[in-house]
Amino acid sequence: MRSILLLFVIFVSVNAINYVSVRGRVSCVATESGVTFIRKMKDALITIWEYNNVFRDSHVSLSRVTSDEKGLFFVEGKHKEDQFYVHIEFPCSRIQECDFQDFKKNCTYYKKEYYVVTFSRGTIGDGNVKYSIPNRFNYQDVKNKKIFPLDFILGAEGDRDASVRGRVSCMATEDGVAFIRKMKVALIEIWEDDSNDIWRFGDDHQSKGHDGISDEKGLFVAEAEDTENNPIYYMKIQFPCSNAEKCDDTEFKAQCKNHPRRVYYMARDRLDIPIRYNYVNAKDKERYEIVKIYPLDFVLGAKNGRDVFRNKPEL
Repeated sequence: MRSILLLFVIFVSVNAINYVSVRGRVSCVATESGVTFIRKMKDALITIWEYNNVFRDSHVSLSRVTSDEKGLFFVEGKHKEDQFYVHIEFPCSRIQECDFQDFKKNCTYYKKEYYVVTFSRGTIGDGNVKYSIPNRFNYQDVKNKKIFPLDFILGAEGDRDASVRGRVSCMATEDGVAFIRKMKVALIEIWEDDSNDIWRFGDDHQSKGHDGISDEKGLFVAEAEDTENNPIYYMKIQFPCSNAEKCDDTEFKAQCKNHPRRVYYMARDRLDIPIRYNYVNAKDKERYEIVKIYPLDFVLGAKNGRDVFRNKPEL
């Protein structure tokens, strides 16, 4: 009986199907009449591939789509393997619409129909034409889709900066009345996810020295800088134990009470930062800086979550 059961478990594991979805935008840095801007890239090819870690020359192409007039695309695929990457190709018919010199030279010299985009880091396996999709965006249950957002801008090759501006607070109750209490002296850190890098030395604390400390209104600004192409950022939010009794959250109170020497309570150890808030601020024609601003309203203990990113500049 044990042998039969073991064989059944192995069979299910080997034949499990992993799904992956990527939604995003492709564009390029362009300049006209001395004004630099982002030009949406129509007719770019975006392909999802399965990465075979054993037989590296036998990767499987799963699905391919073409970006629309706004540069937007949605592509999905499935495979029994659990590592996927994105392959991006720009149409050579549009070389005059973008500033990126390698795009122009490659298409002109090789006279090809498409220009294959390369990435300096953030790839898996061999070669640098693969932009790996983090494993946490894979799923086996099609009812619980995990979508990887990708905003790629050809020609924006400068430092990648992240800026998080927002407010932190907690649910509190006094005299039977529930309200939101602003959290002072909370610590907000920005980290960069290295789980899919070739060289994995652990995640990097990118905002070190520029962490956010909330003021008396719970407002903060945290900043980070990274040199990867489209780095994946997330946040860690810590609340001071000195304010534990002012909030309703029982775990907050218990952790600080049971550990008297603890200064901070980890209110959220990982809050992913969406990639959709990208824009280019061109300092000059030679260097383009990616700046990402994420307004955040985090309320510890809120039943409806309220730890989502919101595009509210007033925060």
